[in-house]
Amino acid sequence: MRAPALVLVILSLAVMIGAVATIGGPEQARAERRDAQRMTDLNALGRHVTCLLDQELDLDDTSDICPPPPRVTDPKTDTPYQITRTAPDIVRVCAEFERPARTDTLAYRADFDRDAGCLILRRTESRIRG
Repeated sequence: MRAPALVLVILSLAVMIGAVATIGGPEQARAERRDAQRMTDLNALGRHVTCLLDQELDLDDTSDICPPPPRVTDPKTDTPYQITRTAPDIVRVCAEFERPARTDTLAYRADFDRDAGCLILRRTESRIRG
């Protein structure tokens, strides 16, 4: 192999290694997809739980007018998401995110606690007064 060709091969390898180090590899992409699924699950679970709260039902009850309960387990570990009632009208729905620093791009809701990985759900104001 001639010297210019060897330099080109080494430069190409350096660029590829730099690209993988900068944007991550396939495992990082899988972790980001799983985190996106976790956020989708939490949002669906949040709609379900908020509906139950609005009807003053227990969290394990069902209702004909509430959306059906979504997936309630982590897509990678299959462990259940944490659902905790912290007050009569407040529930925390939490997941363990693989890349918590990236959840800002996933969480469009103001009631998402990025540090804890939790949605903070409250009974709808109109239901409390009415």
